[in-house]
Amino acid sequence: MTLVNVVPEGARISALVDINPHKQGRFAPSTGTPVVGRESLRGRPAVDHCDEPCPGGE
Repeated sequence: MTLVNVVPEGARISALVDINPHKQGRFAPSTGTPVVGRESLRGRPAVDHCDEPCPGGE
């Protein structure tokens, strides 16, 4: 959720994926970005992402 708040392109993030079912169906604080489960990605086009800190990232 921090990512959406601090990266310049954060407003372009349409959803955050979290495996915790208690977070799914909620929204990220201050941005209102929806939090969804992995199953919601099925059928959507692939996009670049980082599950861990990206090499060379800050």
